[in-house]
Amino acid sequence: MRGDVAFKLRFSRNSDRKTEKPGPFEVHIKVSTTHSSRPPLVLAIDDSPVQRRLVQDLLTRGGYAVKTAANSEDAFTLLQSDMPALIISDVMMPGMSGHELCRKLKQDPKLRNIPIVLLTAETSLKDFSAGKDAGAVMYITKPFKGESLLNAVRMLCASQGELNKS
Repeated sequence: MRGDVAFKLRFSRNSDRKTEKPGPFEVHIKVSTTHSSRPPLVLAIDDSPVQRRLVQDLLTRGGYAVKTAANSEDAFTLLQSDMPALIISDVMMPGMSGHELCRKLKQDPKLRNIPIVLLTAETSLKDFSAGKDAGAVMYITKPFKGESLLNAVRMLCASQGELNKS
């Protein structure tokens, strides 16, 4: 279902309760009601089963479809059949690191526009710069607050939806 719903609210500074005349203040609110039949898919990549499950549970409760991979190689296998709205990846993993994964995804014409969030315990400015240089749109340090990650996912998936419409 697509469309917009508009509301017009009136507030009065000193409303007359007997006649309930509206005051001079009006607020116009427009709410987009674009819904797809399926929730956005997020791919979560982490070599830690505990971290994968934590992210999966959080995002599932937040209304997202989530697929997980234990490493970058498994992620590329999943990406052959599924196109996520967003990828969340650990940085320090055996085999291909999260930075290497970012660089490889950004070289693929089919995958380069998927936003990538790096979720990691690395906290130095050098680490943040390396993530940005690799192509990540966001760098979130562990331990993280669930609501912060969920808000980031909401924002990035919403912006992806807007990009896909144009």
